[in-house]
Amino acid sequence: MKRWKKALIALGAVIATLLLAAFAMYLSAFGGRAPMTDADLQPGVHVVPMGFVSAFIIEAGPGQVALIDTGVDPEGKAILAALQARGLTRESVRAIFITHGHGDHIAAIKKFPEAQVYALETERALVAGEVTGTSPMGKLQKPNATGITLSRGLSDGEQVKVGDTTVTAFAVPGHTSGSAAYLVKGALLLGDAATVSPKGQVIGPVWMFSGDTSLGRESLRKLGVRLQGEHLEVRALGFAHCGPLMGDGAQALRGVE
Repeated sequence: MKRWKKALIALGAVIATLLLAAFAMYLSAFGGRAPMTDADLQPGVHVVPMGFVSAFIIEAGPGQVALIDTGVDPEGKAILAALQARGLTRESVRAIFITHGHGDHIAAIKKFPEAQVYALETERALVAGEVTGTSPMGKLQKPNATGITLSRGLSDGEQVKVGDTTVTAFAVPGHTSGSAAYLVKGALLLGDAATVSPKGQVIGPVWMFSGDTSLGRESLRKLGVRLQGEHLEVRALGFAHCGPLMGDGAQALRGVE
């Protein structure tokens, strides 16, 4: 009996240590960042916060919206509530754009069966759960099929029309090999490809969750140059795990750390 008690105590200590380590990693990655709020990032671009992660609702004409990611809740309660507040239903969601295939960004996709699902073609296997990625955290996991199939894999710079709205996809590899940023209505939505420091500085992807942080920073800087070169106005940057950064988004990306 004493052995069982000792074993249980030891197990409890291990679990507590792992939980503390995970919490410490989260704080080191995202502590002090601007909080996510239930607000409009730009006209027609609405933030849907879900605890430690957010998704975005994009207005696309009467009775139509698109989503950028779907968050961590498989039931999609926060998104459904935000839709209901606008007099919309799950059938109003015509398209879902995935920034990358990690589970906290794709959990509720199946709640919107009428939607076309898009991601970069290079992210298809991760979205499907056929691979786990090359990040430190990903290497500790095993592939787990999600049952999610892309309606179409996108290429860098490709545009998709949803209702009366155009969404442009940009490749920003680093966090994952197929990480994407989406430009719509003057907002650039970056998922986990970037975050913003407490001082308002755009920084690259967090190493413990990312495959190649150096590539991630380089991708962001190149995108900033590209946006300016193509005269594409970015009035706000939206991130998955912290509040937004308002102002000249292209210039902010050029100075990423």
